[in-house]
Amino acid sequence: MNIKILDKLYLRYGYTINNKLSSNFVRVYTLNKGVYFGADIIINKEGEECQSILRQLSDAGYACRLKVFQSIEEGEKFLFDSFFHSSQLIERLQNKYKAFAHAQTEILKVNYEYIPVSYLLENEEFKPDKNIVNSVISKLTDKGAQLIIIEAAAGYGKTCTSYEIINKISLDVKDLSPIFTELSRDRRAAIFKHILQDVIVNEFHSLLDEELVIHEIQNGKIPLIIDGFDELLSKEQDKGNSEFEQVETMLSTIGDLLVNNAKIIITGRKTAIFSGDSFMNWIDANPNEFAVNRYLLNPPRIEDWLDDYKLEKVKENEIPINQISNPVLLAFLRSLSKSAFDKTVNTPNQIVDRYFDTILDREQERQQLNIEANEQLNIFRRLADAMIEFDITADSKVWIKELLLDRNYELLEKIRKSYSISKRPSLDELTNTLSNHALLDRKGNKDNVGFINDFIFGTFIGQNIIKPAFDINNVRSKHMIELAITAFQFQIEVNKNKLYEKVTNLVFFQNQDKLLTEYVLRNTILQKFENATFNDFSISHVDFNIDEQFTRCVFANCTFENISFSNEAFVETSFVNCVFTQCSFTKVSVDTNIYLLNCNDYSCGFINSVGESRIVEDSEQNTTLSEFILRKLLNSANRPRHRRVSIILNETKVEERGQLSKLINKFKTENLIKVNGDYAFLTELGIQKVNNL
Repeated sequence: MNIKILDKLYLRYGYTINNKLSSNFVRVYTLNKGVYFGADIIINKEGEECQSILRQLSDAGYACRLKVFQSIEEGEKFLFDSFFHSSQLIERLQNKYKAFAHAQTEILKVNYEYIPVSYLLENEEFKPDKNIVNSVISKLTDKGAQLIIIEAAAGYGKTCTSYEIINKISLDVKDLSPIFTELSRDRRAAIFKHILQDVIVNEFHSLLDEELVIHEIQNGKIPLIIDGFDELLSKEQDKGNSEFEQVETMLSTIGDLLVNNAKIIITGRKTAIFSGDSFMNWIDANPNEFAVNRYLLNPPRIEDWLDDYKLEKVKENEIPINQISNPVLLAFLRSLSKSAFDKTVNTPNQIVDRYFDTILDREQERQQLNIEANEQLNIFRRLADAMIEFDITADSKVWIKELLLDRNYELLEKIRKSYSISKRPSLDELTNTLSNHALLDRKGNKDNVGFINDFIFGTFIGQNIIKPAFDINNVRSKHMIELAITAFQFQIEVNKNKLYEKVTNLVFFQNQDKLLTEYVLRNTILQKFENATFNDFSISHVDFNIDEQFTRCVFANCTFENISFSNEAFVETSFVNCVFTQCSFTKVSVDTNIYLLNCNDYSCGFINSVGESRIVEDSEQNTTLSEFILRKLLNSANRPRHRRVSIILNETKVEERGQLSKLINKFKTENLIKVNGDYAFLTELGIQKVNNL
């Protein structure tokens, strides 16, 4: 065993080499931190010499360990397990999970249970029965650095999935010691790099310094899990590629850690950031080599949540699936007894109201609150209004109490005086009780408090926005608008229409925002779009049959279910890496107006109905386009690179997109390029072709 490497290993962990007692056969390392004095005696074989050293150090007050290592790797594992994989760390991770599960249990007074969510993994074939937690954890033990991204709509399981990952690691993966942090946006202009440094330093005990923790992160032994990456994004950053420079400072901090075998998991809502060309350019420009795995969580399937009896009742009452297809509402319906469920689904428009009533009635009993349900709603609606004003998703408990008091002073005074004199709380006691309400919970690694889930927060945001006097321009963050839209999908029609009218003309709404807002709030898509790009969404049960509704548009990584496509609704429009389930396609004209690249219909017949694109004819225009495509698959140093097909289409003149789509299919057939999902890259034959241009 190489003594110099062993010395270097122990020095990294903060030990000092005792040169006086060490030799080529015995190495003695001491650690003096505060009141702790430890010594490791590493020997080739036990003998009188090492026993003498052991007695000498023990008499001097050192806690001694006598070890024989067969290899450096065995020494690395011994030290890592000693410092990082302690029973205290495992207990802390499990306590985090238990606290989270308990908070979810308290909402509905039914044991929390994680329901696995279906997902799409970019550039991997869809596997409906594969568990996302197992999929992510399997990647944590792979060789090489990886950035793992988990995206979903607000309230669709990102945080629950993160907690399941850390819980499974703490229980089953004994060689890993993860760091887990939740981010939230408060009043402070927090710098991501400093937040990350605080997490790294504070997660482990004082014997460890930041440099050592970072070293083990980069070795892959400490996966870093960051939940709510998008929480720190401002309104400007929500614009995706146009403001990528602001996001890049956060990503560069992560990129610095992505060496060797580092594994970093970040979760966030779906944005244009990770599907844009700027993100791909950032990866290419990064000096570190790492893989990117991007998971997109699908909306929940009600058959995963409700038993056969409840599913049948949903069908009998003809409740549209999109009215209840939210994890929060499904958890509520799942928790109900048969009789309570029957009563609830008989009036489906009141499901959301019954959900809130259940929480508020139980909270009255739990905290002995002398506050009616409607008054509780008003109090927290006003708190949400204040959070909109300050553009925060959580803040310190002290500040939340101040907001509760400031926005509800007269009401709280009235409530306080409704108690008998012997039980009358002070205003501070009353606001403290409200700050411990079931609708609120701790957020992040600090003592911040925010609404317990995005559905509740989004409902209150939406209820404030639809007030006639509310000025929509006071909302500083697109994130707040998205929370409201997602939650209001399950409101009554009149409220959905009010919200739609308020938000539809916001200046920072892009084409995709407009399409999805109309789909979510009006259950239809009637707007027309030209030269638009749509990414990473799932829609169902709408029809595309308006003439020339989509002109020279691009759909990438989208999922369509039970949708009727009319050929006449499209003009030179491309679909890249899209999934069509139980969809139909009809056309009157001979020519097909849509182009499919690397799509899948799981044998429902959609792709056959579309048919083959027109044959590409040789022409000067096609020669230019062919060269354009192939050169796009090289980086600035003329080396092959992966590029998104959808982005190449976007960078093409709109009138040439249809022909370009057919050329890409032609190159794929000729083995000049490979297409994996939305990504294309040159084959060896393709590289030769480019070199001869």
